[in-house]
Amino acid sequence: MDDVDVTRSPIVLLLAAGVAILLFYLLFRSSRRVAEQAARPRHSISYESVATPIAKANAKLRAKFPALAGVGSEEGIELVRFGIFNWSEADLSDSQIDQPIAARFAEGSEVLSAELGETIKADITLPGPPTVTGCNVVFPKFGIPAHGTVIFNIIVRGKGHLEAVAGRFEGRGPLRRLG
Repeated sequence: MDDVDVTRSPIVLLLAAGVAILLFYLLFRSSRRVAEQAARPRHSISYESVATPIAKANAKLRAKFPALAGVGSEEGIELVRFGIFNWSEADLSDSQIDQPIAARFAEGSEVLSAELGETIKADITLPGPPTVTGCNVVFPKFGIPAHGTVIFNIIVRGKGHLEAVAGRFEGRGPLRRLG
């Protein structure tokens, strides 16, 4: 029998060329999608909270909470720094907030004070103060520029650890914990 070299067959060469063209097309299409996704502005809003028992708070931290002077007894007090971060490449306007940011502390805790502490890369003024009801704080709708941070100082009698945080933004989804 004669040995037939299949690799030189025109059909095999056409199939190999077709597979190579198909692979090139798929890779090109995939890389274009990745490039479009990378060029699109990122929309990410997140939060973080740090609670410090007043007994462990240094003078620098205590100075950030001017409302401490009016709380009376410092027993069972925790100082909470609650930060909201706009990691987006785009500004967040107050009209893009579908559901205002709300924080709930442990049952039995009482929020004594909640106020704007500081801003980083964000020159904002709140339309009103945060609303405090028992262990809940609801923040007014406010915009945050791209890469901006807004930090609230919250004084809690009881557990200063958050049980739940809510907030929903148009085109950005819900508020998520940092990390």
